[in-house]
Amino acid sequence: MKVGDLVKLQRPRVGIPKGTLGLVIRRYRVSYGDITSALYEVRVAQHDRTIRLYEHDVEVIKKVK
Repeated sequence: MKVGDLVKLQRPRVGIPKGTLGLVIRRYRVSYGDITSALYEVRVAQHDRTIRLYEHDVEVIKKVK
């Protein structure tokens, strides 16, 4: 996943239902000990909010070129 990708939420959040569309606006690298993961900041389209999600919590709908 990259900044600019259109994604669909796979898991509901408080006030944001499953299946809501959003746009990836930032990517973070998170590490705890020897475990490293990516965390994405997503601008949710219909709810005027920005949330942070792990890659397994979203499905890429359209990739940016």
